Amino acid sequence: MEFESFTYQGNDGQTYLRHWAAFYPEIIRSGKYEFREEPACPIYLKDYYYYIKDLHGEIVWESGRKKEDLELLDSIILDVKLEHFNKYYHPGMVPWLEIGIWAASVFRRKKRDLDKIEFEKRRKEAQRLASGLLDQIPDYIHLLKSGNEWVDMAIQEKDRESLWGSLWKENEICILFADSNIGKSIYAVQMAFEIAKSRKVIYFDYEMDFKDFQKRYTGLDGEKYPIPDYFLRCEPNRDIFLNPCVEDIIAEDIEKIVKKEGAKIIVIDNLTFINKNTRSSTAISLLVYKLKKMQKKYGLSILLLAHTSKRNMRLPLSQNDLAGNKKLFNFMDSVFAIGQSVDDENLQYLKQLKSRGDRIEYGADNVILLERTFSDNWLHFETIGYDREINHLKKSKEEEFARLKTEIMRLEKEGLSQREMAKILNTSLCKINRIRNSPEKSS
Repeated sequence: MEFESFTYQGNDGQTYLRHWAAFYPEIIRSGKYEFREEPACPIYLKDYYYYIKDLHGEIVWESGRKKEDLELLDSIILDVKLEHFNKYYHPGMVPWLEIGIWAASVFRRKKRDLDKIEFEKRRKEAQRLASGLLDQIPDYIHLLKSGNEWVDMAIQEKDRESLWGSLWKENEICILFADSNIGKSIYAVQMAFEIAKSRKVIYFDYEMDFKDFQKRYTGLDGEKYPIPDYFLRCEPNRDIFLNPCVEDIIAEDIEKIVKKEGAKIIVIDNLTFINKNTRSSTAISLLVYKLKKMQKKYGLSILLLAHTSKRNMRLPLSQNDLAGNKKLFNFMDSVFAIGQSVDDENLQYLKQLKSRGDRIEYGADNVILLERTFSDNWLHFETIGYDREINHLKKSKEEEFARLKTEIMRLEKEGLSQREMAKILNTSLCKINRIRNSPEKSS
């Protein structure tokens, strides 16, 4: 049972929401769905949001509300009922829909007030951090040496070892970003497994639960993939994301675990998920800043995962595709991204975008081609070659037109009918005919 006040567990195992009409008056009044004519409605939990189900048991996705929103609404609904409705109605005939309409306007006003309070708290926290940093400033901020002295001092330092080719090195904070369902988590775990064959790696997983993780590394016969002993995985208490200072709590707990385990390599999957819950680019910048301080303090190597923003598939991957906060790019020592090839849904490519210490090895003219596969009881990528990024981007209308015309002419010489061409080229017969009969464009 999640909330004793307004939900309960039914005999059928489902969770039900009491006086549900008061929580969702706008959904009911839209007339888009049919609902049970009963005082309670089945409710469904996914990603910390609660959704009601319609008469047919289908989830009404637009009805999603967070736990704290339901709790706030519940208190408002009870206040409205006591103040305006109790003296006019018999307990058995409470007009929950009308109460909900009143409560909704109060809820919107209170939410605006709470958002203002939250913003002010964050502003004061940023000021507090800034003043604290000012108090820590030493008498001498800069260290002055000649160029030769700097070079001589660096020669005495051990060169940073590679953790993953030229993409990620020791003592670097690195970011890997990609669109949803491209496979960035698969690739990051693959990296972590390989490194963990000789060094301890802690993987902080904020997206998958342990059952999803198990499925990726267990065969259909139940045989497990031999995960290295030095690979450690952390899963958060999901309730923590209801706390307004979640990024501070996460940073503090990461530091505790790092100190306890003595690990020097950590992976955080992913920043976009944390940012989605904090709803603040400033908050996520503060988290990365704290991780950067932690990296310097303990000599850590940190890999961060993030999503791309909505991107034009005709354009090459760039730093502008990093979702949430493009300033993050400047924090990083190295950055690489995974893109989807438009030629084959099973083919992805990896592109290197930043390397502070070395040249870019896998830029636009030499991206790594990856193929996702499940074999030997684990989900992973296999490198199948190298190519130019432009060959895997969506073509412009003119380029696509010219490509199709060339293919049509080739297939026509082979004696294929237009219907056969349409099937091979995965397009319509009408389009084949139109392209075939189009006049040649002059240069």
